[in-house]
Amino acid sequence: MTQTPDVLWRPRPGTTSELTRFADRLRGRGVDLPDYEALRTWSVENLDEFWLEAWRHFDLLTSTELHRALVEDTMPGAIWFPEVATNYAAAVLRLPGRTDDDTRGTGPLNTWAAVESGTSMVDASLGGLGGEPSAVEQNRSGETGNVATEDLVVALERAGVATEIDVPALREAGRLQERMTGVSSRARVLRTGSGLGAPT
Repeated sequence: MTQTPDVLWRPRPGTTSELTRFADRLRGRGVDLPDYEALRTWSVENLDEFWLEAWRHFDLLTSTELHRALVEDTMPGAIWFPEVATNYAAAVLRLPGRTDDDTRGTGPLNTWAAVESGTSMVDASLGGLGGEPSAVEQNRSGETGNVATEDLVVALERAGVATEIDVPALREAGRLQERMTGVSSRARVLRTGSGLGAPT
């Protein structure tokens, strides 16, 4: 005789999933998707519309109004959200998560406060390494700076953090990128011996 396992968790009555809320949003826009398979099929057959609606549903931060999600759909080389410049950290940290299972909300909120605090410290520390403030460059506020990958790797190596990244090869890749694109890298280690490390 086979025993039926106990159900470990059931949603509270009246609750709906985020996927259901998304499908309801689409229904309100005239796209009727009666079940998961219909939603999945629609999402892969209507990539541009699906990703625009997903972006809007989750109210992600954008630098401008969205008109297209996918410009070129050939792979490799697909071009996604060409009109958008976004700060992913700001988008993720903008709202606390749901606290359905904690009536007080103190556990998740305390965790959220710690994540926000830690993220701010990391962001400020990276800016202190010599990143150029993108808030000035791109006319956006709330950002400390951007640090070139090469500079960050060298700083970690000098701090004794074994990244297992071949620093000379990384510098050469940066130089190659400059030659191929004609765009100067922001990596200080490619220019001078000052700051984070001397070029090899």
